[in-house]
Amino acid sequence: MFAFASHSFIYTLPVVIDELGYSATNAAIQQLLTIPVYIAAVIATVTSAYFSDRLKTRSPFIIVPQLFGALGLVIVMAIPKERYPGAVYGALFIVAIGLYTTITGVVSWNANNLAGMWKRNIGLGLQISIGNLGGAVGTNIYLKQQAPDYWLGFGFSLGILLVASSAGMVMRVALQRINKKRESMSREEILEKYTPEELDRMGDKSPLFIYTL
Repeated sequence: MFAFASHSFIYTLPVVIDELGYSATNAAIQQLLTIPVYIAAVIATVTSAYFSDRLKTRSPFIIVPQLFGALGLVIVMAIPKERYPGAVYGALFIVAIGLYTTITGVVSWNANNLAGMWKRNIGLGLQISIGNLGGAVGTNIYLKQQAPDYWLGFGFSLGILLVASSAGMVMRVALQRINKKRESMSREEILEKYTPEELDRMGDKSPLFIYTL
């Protein structure tokens, strides 16, 4: 879902920077000013991935960045771009950090919670393929006639991030309940009820499988 927002950000960041007036005299500056934004996103993504693995949890490192990115979009939309271009440029860092940190978290969370080689491979393939379709929409929501406010593009991206973060919260609660139910049975009880072959065929539906939160 958030792929719509991330794809649109990739293709429109140079345009937005151009509209802020930073590249009026040199088009190369337009591209150069995107570099610090992406560097910040890389640092945040690596840091988030490290702590996510260390704490053995995924959802907080998805939901929080999405809300962080949403905050950045609110700032971008609220601040007068002609009067405070520097503040808007700074807010783009917040948006980038929120969007790109989320990508690795979502893919990892899906991989962790799909058991069985075929199911995991197909599930990840579908996730990435559907996500790439976001480019078809994301690259067409920043309309030239709406420059420099781009209310449709920023507003659509904001809505997507809020819906995605809400979905992440619902998913965490749902998985938490399933885990609690499975943990109520002892390993001995489960092995008495199912054969090892049956448990293996169940994949992530097995009562021995605990979902990553």
